[in-house]
Amino acid sequence: MLKKTSIIIAIFCTAFTLTSCDSNKSTPNGLKYTILKDSAGATGELEGFVMFDYMIKTSKDSLLFSSFESGQPVPSPITAPTYKGCIFEAFQVLSEGDSARFIVQADSFFLKTMGGDKMPEKVDPKDQLNFTIKVRKLYSKAQVAEEKKKSDQQNQQSMQMGIQQLKTDSTIIAQYLAKNNIKTQRTPQGVHLDFKKVNKQGINLIKGDSVQVNYVLRLLDGTEIENSKGQPFTLALGYGQVIPGWEEALLQMKKGEKAVVYVPSSLAYGERGNRGIAPNTILVFEIEVLD
Repeated sequence: MLKKTSIIIAIFCTAFTLTSCDSNKSTPNGLKYTILKDSAGATGELEGFVMFDYMIKTSKDSLLFSSFESGQPVPSPITAPTYKGCIFEAFQVLSEGDSARFIVQADSFFLKTMGGDKMPEKVDPKDQLNFTIKVRKLYSKAQVAEEKKKSDQQNQQSMQMGIQQLKTDSTIIAQYLAKNNIKTQRTPQGVHLDFKKVNKQGINLIKGDSVQVNYVLRLLDGTEIENSKGQPFTLALGYGQVIPGWEEALLQMKKGEKAVVYVPSSLAYGERGNRGIAPNTILVFEIEVLD
C-alpha cells in the first residue's frame, strides 16, 4: 500500500504532466507555442488582418525588441507560413484577446521571415527566439474584403471629385490668364508655365536629376505664402519629395530657366489643404532652376 506522501507526489506529477501537455503545443506546420491567456472567439484566418503587440527575447532572456512599450499595436495581414515553424502561423491559433509564447529558430526568422542577408550581432543563428504575442483585434477575410470595397469606393469618389475640381481649377486659371493677357505653355496634366527666362541650348530636366532651385509661392490673388529667400532648395525629381505640380513643371524646364507656374489644386494639396493653404487652392510658383 502506498504511503500518503507517495500518493500526493504521484497526483502532483500526473497533474503537472497533463498541464504541460495542454500548454505546450505545436501547429500543423511545426510552430511551437504555449498559451498564456485563452479567450473565447474565432482564431485568425488567412487573408484576414490582425492588430497585435509582441516582444522578442533570446533563449537567455535578452530583449531584442518590444512593441508593448509604445502602446501602439502592430498591424499586419494574416498570411500563410513560408517555412516549417514560421511565426506567420501564430495568428491562426490565436483569437482576439489571446496571448501566447512562440518558439522560432533565430536564423529562420532573421534570414527568411525578415529577408535579411546576415544575422544581427550577438544573436546566435542556432538560438531559439521566444516571441510573446498578444492579439488586440482580429478582422476576418470577409471584413477585410468589405473594408477594401469601402476604400475602393471612397477612392473612386475622390478621383471623380478630383477630376471635377481640375475642370473648375482649369477654368479659373484660363480666365485669370486671359484677363491678365498672360501666354503660357500647358502640360498634359494641366500645369501652366509662363517662362520669364529661357535657355534654348539647355537640356530638359529628367526624373532622377538632383535639382537646385529658388522659389516663391503665392496664391492667385498675389498673397505670398512661402519664399526660399535666396537659400537654394535641393530636390531629387521623381521621388515624390514635392507636390506633383512642381515635378510636372520642372520636367519642362532646363538649367538657368525661370518661370511662373500655375498649379491646379489637384496637383497641389487637393481637398485637404496644407499649413494655412485652404483645400482646393490653386497655387502660383515662381521657380528658377539654378543647377
